[in-house]
Amino acid sequence: MKHLQTLKLRPLLGLLLGALLAVPQDLARADDVEIYFNPAPPNAPPPLVMLTLDWRPNLGSTYCNNANNASCRDKMGQEIYDALDLGPQIGGLYLTSQKVNLFQTFRAVFRLVFDGGAFDGMKIGLMMNHDDCLSGASCGGGSNGGYVLRGFELFEPDDANGAKQELLEIFKAIPTYADAPGSPEHKYQGRELFFELYRYLAGLSILNAHKGYADFKSGDVGRNLDNELFPSPNKKPMANCTAADVAALSLMTEDQLNALSSTNPLLFERCINRASTSGSPRISRKLRWDASIETPAAPNGTKYISPFTDGDDWSCSGVYSINMLFQVSQQEDDSDNEIKKPLSEQGLALPSNGADRGFPPMISRLHNMDIAAGQA
Repeated sequence: MKHLQTLKLRPLLGLLLGALLAVPQDLARADDVEIYFNPAPPNAPPPLVMLTLDWRPNLGSTYCNNANNASCRDKMGQEIYDALDLGPQIGGLYLTSQKVNLFQTFRAVFRLVFDGGAFDGMKIGLMMNHDDCLSGASCGGGSNGGYVLRGFELFEPDDANGAKQELLEIFKAIPTYADAPGSPEHKYQGRELFFELYRYLAGLSILNAHKGYADFKSGDVGRNLDNELFPSPNKKPMANCTAADVAALSLMTEDQLNALSSTNPLLFERCINRASTSGSPRISRKLRWDASIETPAAPNGTKYISPFTDGDDWSCSGVYSINMLFQVSQQEDDSDNEIKKPLSEQGLALPSNGADRGFPPMISRLHNMDIAAGQA
């Protein structure tokens, strides 16, 4: 497995655009990015590229104070500014005067990258960490390690299969919080995150993907990420919210839930509004783990479906990762007992002491493994 690029989120714009859209002569000399400029033979399978996100309060920090101000537009440039998609404009400026945070700008850059075709012909996925909360009343069933929000899907010109828009919608659904004491975060547990990625690639048993009870400042740690029905931090329905109401809510789309206060105010008041306690962003269904890459079918998945298909020759293709993090990987040793097990027991035979501790040894281990040859 080749480790492609580790991207630091500040300064965001120049680094993302430089890493993904720089002129070929600048990047052709870099061994880590030959995926973009040394095309594989026509019969080679599409390269697999996994994006990983470090979800911290920094993502909600203010990038510019007023989207209606020319200084905001000029800070990022018209093209990125337009990709923020904040509604109508007059004279090249949005009508809204809302603040623009770092993550909104981040999403705009990725929209440009996707629309520009930099990833066309590759299969792109997205992973992030759960919260690190294994015990105590605030943890419920527990949160730990990492999970796949979206398995590898082919990026096609003009987004013919909708994979680009799907990934952008997942990004948009991820809540952000301003920098403040006590703001929630999912610490980047790189060692465990990439061990989960290894299990996905090899088609092994799911380890931590379903441990999401305390994620995203959930107010109801009795519900896991695959059962988030109510758009509020506290998702317990009011006593007069009937079983039929709950069934109706469970069938609603994301857009229908967002509009519920106006389309069905009685249902909204009966089941949702009074359950809200802090006004924090709700947990979107788009933030569930990707059940389509698991077997048996949801909700009973216990094993990953490997993205490697039988008969494909991976000698001229490969697996890559782009890690968007704040350069800190921590609290990542909770799965060490599984990681140090031999390959025959779905581990990586990677000790948890000395020079083998932490994230870099995990990257090195996967970099030097031929996972496509079969490790299960």
